[in-house]
Amino acid sequence: MAEKDFHVSLPQEVVGGFGWSESEVPSRVREALVMDLLRLDRLSEAQAAAILGLARWELLELMGRYDVPAVRMSTEELDRELATEVKRNGAT
Repeated sequence: MAEKDFHVSLPQEVVGGFGWSESEVPSRVREALVMDLLRLDRLSEAQAAAILGLARWELLELMGRYDVPAVRMSTEELDRELATEVKRNGAT
């Protein structure tokens, strides 16, 4: 995947507000942008993990820190999935 470099200026209060050291800013901004694209369903989990160089479990941990749901189903989809599982397992 082709990479682009950008220069971004941020007030010290922004960087300090996150508690990041200056050396962490580029990777943390990358991480935040990728998590936002994942939240918006513009990237798959596999793509996000590849971009960030993470294993699946590391990505899931990061998603938790950014409040990105690991299961992205509507209530209706989840209800159908559960109903199918109940039927399959013979539970009542």
